[in-house]
Amino acid sequence: MMKKVLFSGTFVACLLFVLATAWAIDESAVSSSDASSFGPGHSLHGEKMRGGGPLAQLDLTDEQQTTIRGIHQTERERLKTMSEEARQSREAVHAAMQADPVDPVEVRRLAHEQADKRVDLKLAQQQTRQQVDAQLTPEQRQKLEQLREERHERRQERMASGSGRGPGMKGGYGR
Repeated sequence: MMKKVLFSGTFVACLLFVLATAWAIDESAVSSSDASSFGPGHSLHGEKMRGGGPLAQLDLTDEQQTTIRGIHQTERERLKTMSEEARQSREAVHAAMQADPVDPVEVRRLAHEQADKRVDLKLAQQQTRQQVDAQLTPEQRQKLEQLREERHERRQERMASGSGRGPGMKGGYGR
């Protein structure tokens, strides 16, 4: 009897950890991959080509800007669809966890499906980023990497200070 209780407790704890991690990853990926949510001028990575974002700081040629816009337009719908599928998968896992009684086999199947969708989305986002990076000169790539690192550091500082996004603050920073 004790083994069953211990196993059940461990299973639930692991499952909750996986779900919480997937939820956190999903929220950040959806907000960074859905370019339309940022308005005009934003790329799929939350970077503006004009108006002060990292790409705007690279002195892109007209040809580079045109090519990069084409890449983003080509990938936008695909990534948006993948993001929506990942959201639906997350909701399916959540619904399965709310069932009474919980079917552990079904929850595991849905959680694996959700993880696969998240990985597929992340890979597609990285491929898009690599396509954009391939259009840049070595100097521009180096500067972009520096700008991305600075942005990451600022985000980490916001998170550490409690003004970053978290549960209950979807769609905004500290609002």
